[in-house]
Amino acid sequence: MWNSFLLPPFTHLYLVFFFLLHHLTCMVSVESSSPYKPIDYILLNCGSSGNSIALDGRTWIGDENSKFFPFEQSLNNHASLIRQSPINTQVPFATARISLSTFTYNFSVTAGQKFIRLYFYPASYFEFDRSKALFSVQAGPFTLLSNFNASLTADADEDPGDTIFREYCVNIEEGQRLNVGGNSIPPTKDTGMFRAWSPDDKYLKEYRMFFLPFNNTINLSFTTVPAYAAPEDVYRTARTLGNDSVINLSYNLTWEFPVDSGFYYFIRLHFCEFQPEFVQVCDRRFRIFIANQTAEEDADVIVWSGGNGVPVYKDYTVSMFTKERDNKVNLYIAIGAKLEGTAYRDAILNGIEIFKVSNNNLSGPNPDPILVTPPTIEPPRQSTDSKNSRRTTIFIVAGGVTGLIVVSIFGFLIFRTCKKDKNSCSYDIGKSKHSKASSLPKELCRRFSLQEIKTATHNFHEELIIGEGGFGNVYKGFIGEGTETLAIKRLSTKSKQGLHEFLTEIEMLSQLRHVHLVSLIGYCNDDSEMILVYDYMTNATLRHHLYDTENALLDWKQRLEICIGAACGLNYLHTGMKKPIMHRDVKTTNILLNSKWVAKVSDFGLSKVGLDNTAVNTVVKGTWGYLDPEYARRQQLTEKSDVYSFGVVLLEVLCARKAVNTKLQEEQWNLANWARKCIENGSMGEIIDPYLKGKIAPACFKVYLEVAESCVREQGIQRPTMKDVMEKLVFALQQQIEADDTMEKTNPNGKHTYTEVLSFHVTGSAGFNNVLSGHVLESDSGTELTWTHDTELTYPSLGPDSVKADVPTCDMMD
Repeated sequence: MWNSFLLPPFTHLYLVFFFLLHHLTCMVSVESSSPYKPIDYILLNCGSSGNSIALDGRTWIGDENSKFFPFEQSLNNHASLIRQSPINTQVPFATARISLSTFTYNFSVTAGQKFIRLYFYPASYFEFDRSKALFSVQAGPFTLLSNFNASLTADADEDPGDTIFREYCVNIEEGQRLNVGGNSIPPTKDTGMFRAWSPDDKYLKEYRMFFLPFNNTINLSFTTVPAYAAPEDVYRTARTLGNDSVINLSYNLTWEFPVDSGFYYFIRLHFCEFQPEFVQVCDRRFRIFIANQTAEEDADVIVWSGGNGVPVYKDYTVSMFTKERDNKVNLYIAIGAKLEGTAYRDAILNGIEIFKVSNNNLSGPNPDPILVTPPTIEPPRQSTDSKNSRRTTIFIVAGGVTGLIVVSIFGFLIFRTCKKDKNSCSYDIGKSKHSKASSLPKELCRRFSLQEIKTATHNFHEELIIGEGGFGNVYKGFIGEGTETLAIKRLSTKSKQGLHEFLTEIEMLSQLRHVHLVSLIGYCNDDSEMILVYDYMTNATLRHHLYDTENALLDWKQRLEICIGAACGLNYLHTGMKKPIMHRDVKTTNILLNSKWVAKVSDFGLSKVGLDNTAVNTVVKGTWGYLDPEYARRQQLTEKSDVYSFGVVLLEVLCARKAVNTKLQEEQWNLANWARKCIENGSMGEIIDPYLKGKIAPACFKVYLEVAESCVREQGIQRPTMKDVMEKLVFALQQQIEADDTMEKTNPNGKHTYTEVLSFHVTGSAGFNNVLSGHVLESDSGTELTWTHDTELTYPSLGPDSVKADVPTCDMMD
């Protein structure tokens, strides 16, 4: 069998061919002390004549005047030149073959999978500038390198050296080979395969890096994998999470690898339990994450290997595709502890190998130039499928004895997977048990598996519940490699919400990006579940910092800033898109606060897209106490409906009481009605939050109260826009800051107290919003609204504050 090796114009290259046996079952019989002995073994020294012995003792054959002399596709007999390295005198880097035309090496080898290693020494030779050495390398049908420049690659290396090399296994390129927790292992110390193993330190993300000391006493038993899989030193060192089981649950040990985008990667993880306390199944069970997905939920080295001191490896494949044309993406590999089902809450890893898998093309882009600029190369056109959003898919490959056999059929498997999952970003919710011929649009957000969600929430553990709403419970969870805390909202079987709200939330938030709108990370719709995943908000909701809480109360300026942020988010919904979006469920529990107290509007399940300056006829939905009475009567939704709800929020922030509280006197049940009455009577100062009395500047209070009152007027036409509200709140904050500065100057060492505002009038419309002062019933069908003379109102109330009861006998708020 002849195998050709093609090198296009202007190439300087050193070659070493190292061929592996295809039938790996024969390899298992190799004893642990014996290195691997290949059938075909060729070391070719380009640009040299005769044999040369390298420092490691290997003999290299010169290609000049040998049976491997390259065939050149050029009429010029002198197209190929031999050049002596001006600096390096070591074999095989002392000479190079340089050509201005394509030349080919032919090798007669046995059938089977071939391992190829290319050596490069980037140097400028006489009449040849190294920065212009741009070339490609092919082996049979496979493109190993395309428009490659060794000079740029060497200069961009974080740990630059004199030489670089590339390794391939027919359709696989070696990316990284790490001795986790140990030192570097040179090729001469490998198992006869002359591979170099590097330390893992520079790839670790965590500051806490616990590694086990080198164990030179344990007798390794290669009964599960062949002895040449990795050097023994790889299995004698490892990294773990540490000895503190509490701390171990709070973080994952994560490695970060920059890789070329647009390829599949074959990943091999090496394990060996060599600590004497880990000898039984379930002594140390842990989780493995690859590319932000769960690869192993119940990893147990003893189960895989069969005992202590027995090396084993596990193989995986991951696709790294991005929507953007990024040269590099980060591939994360992480291990994390399990909460239950293990004697020790810990994890272990001994070695990592990463290979780029090709579909006949292994070439990635050159690094960005540092000191030199190569000729401009037009990037290849991307197919339509490459425009899909980032897709990450993990395939678990059988490990142990069959590991490398599987590699030989990888190309076929990857091809099938590519064809099958070409549009995997589009998920048909119509397949769900609760769906009704609906499907999600493409390229919205990430789809999580139910197993990932269960892992993140410890199977929906009740101790991780951080909130409860009309949709269902909200859990605190850790997704992917565990470096980010997220909020996970799961639809309750008792919820009145369902598929429509689920789809609306995904479609809305996937298109909206604003600092004052909560970010949707992804969703899950497996096994009839409907789960939404968001950024985690450290400080929960605005409601949790106003009243009936053990949290510290917000000062007045904090409240103003939060209201301004929420107003900005709502204004973006109304004006920032081609068509206005009405939120329909604005309330203090739907205004979230991050770690810096930045307000973010959330919960878009009831949102509705409208028309410019036109009311939308729709079924009435919302939460009692915040619901626009005009919308409830006319069933016509406009942006002014959100303005009304936000006005109630402003009053709730000022008064620190619920929007509806039936435990009070009847005239005080509805906050909006009661506040308007107090404003007209000039007694608003009596119902503001006692915590705020004496802390609000009169000028600020006047502006704020005018804004709040104008928002809750009965007719929408009399209400301001959200932009007006936002601007007036900013002005109110300015008034407060100026007053505080003046107070500080006049009384620098004293307590700043403003005269209580007990008499203040706002001129507004005379009507009151009595529409919600009667009985409110929840509609199961969500399709009918009834208005009667005794002010009884029937409408679907889907928020967390809604119930099905008569007003006088039930507290309507959570």
